[in-house]
Amino acid sequence: MKEILITYQTLLSALIGAGISFFIFWIKNKKSDDKNKYERRLWIYKALLSNSAQIVCFEFVSAFNMILVEFEKDKDVLEARNNFFKTVCYKASKEDTEEIIRERNIQQQDALIRLINIIGTKINIKVDQLDIQNRIYWPQGFNDTAIKQRELVDLLIKTLSVQEKIYKLLIDKKLSIGVYQGSPIKGTDNETKK
Repeated sequence: MKEILITYQTLLSALIGAGISFFIFWIKNKKSDDKNKYERRLWIYKALLSNSAQIVCFEFVSAFNMILVEFEKDKDVLEARNNFFKTVCYKASKEDTEEIIRERNIQQQDALIRLINIIGTKINIKVDQLDIQNRIYWPQGFNDTAIKQRELVDLLIKTLSVQEKIYKLLIDKKLSIGVYQGSPIKGTDNETKK
């Protein structure tokens, strides 16, 4: 009888030990998963916040797209993401006035600030929306570069559209290009006297 009791105690001890080991292993994995999840969400938050003035960069786009994965079950974040997405997914029109463009830019900035704020709240970072809007540093040189790039792109588009018209006229034989003999270049008075 004593041997049976010792066998049961040994078996019970082994089961309790295995259960405790499994529980400790589960807790460690859970903490590690929670930490990794927090770090991924913090990266998204930092990438959106750091690049809020330059949304056309790889880091911002990567972070924005990862919201779908990291916050797939969070309706508030996904709704804020979709609202921002709507502000950047419109086709510009030639009829857009400066007022329309300015209003779209304001809507886009407001939607982005709301998105950043909601993500921050979800990971326990409290920053006022007005601080995000008014206190984020963005060097004037970056703005100047962005404006100059926009001007260069606009100029390139204009040049290419004119070039396309010229090519069409050449193909339709409504325009011809050639080299013609002209009158010789006459020198200045000083050169002719020599």
